Amino acid sequence: MASIYFAACYSRREQILEYANQARAAGHEVTCRWLNGQNRIPASRLGDVESYQEDYRQLAQVDWEDIRKAEICIFFTEEAGRPSGGGRHVEFGIALQSQKECWVIGPKENLFYCLPQAVQMRSWEEAMARLANSEAVPAN
Repeated sequence: MASIYFAACYSRREQILEYANQARAAGHEVTCRWLNGQNRIPASRLGDVESYQEDYRQLAQVDWEDIRKAEICIFFTEEAGRPSGGGRHVEFGIALQSQKECWVIGPKENLFYCLPQAVQMRSWEEAMARLANSEAVPAN
């Protein structure tokens, strides 16, 4: 079984939480604590990094640690024109640099999703099928 980190827009948390529950039910470990819902910056603080940098630093540290614990990082991307934050793109870079297996579900939002290390998938169901077939577990 694999350890998995999910990266997506926070607005998709409920949907991704359901996917995480499916992965857990299949015997996989989910490492991302942001899904617990406690890692949310209040709307009044969004964009005000200078005033609340300690809060932001703590949340970034948690995500960094959770990515490092995972074997597989699954990134849910967005259609062009849909407003979203950019944290998952940074998470993608961390995962690539850490030589994690990177799966992308959705459109290729930027050029780094075109790298051969980014395994493109059409849907969560395709990812679950791959997990079930044990193709996901890295050799190291």
